[in-house]
Amino acid sequence: MIRLMVGGSKPVVAAVEGWAAGAGLSLACACDTIVAAEDAQFMAAFGKAGLMADLGLPHTLPLRVGHARARQILLYGEPVGAEEALRIGWWTGWRRRAGRSPWRWSAPACWPRRRPPRWR
Repeated sequence: MIRLMVGGSKPVVAAVEGWAAGAGLSLACACDTIVAAEDAQFMAAFGKAGLMADLGLPHTLPLRVGHARARQILLYGEPVGAEEALRIGWWTGWRRRAGRSPWRWSAPACWPRRRPPRWR
């Protein structure tokens, strides 16, 4: 899936509301643009569990925030709030919550109804 997201011909937008931790963070960082709600929290929980980050996060995170900050995020596993993430350039859009979920998503009618082909 990450290869399709990164290598695709269409832009991919991540909408983060609440927590983006672990694999969710990896998926968000693989997107072309990240739009986050004001209560969004980002965390790479791999380091706390003694694991190596997966899904391309060691590659995509430094591209967004720089090598030094990415190393700190990956090794310490501390949460990064929405304002701090905006300050360091992690995401590009801001969405205020107005009592209910600001995200309204539905699959376009043109999407195929069958599964994508398997990787070889």
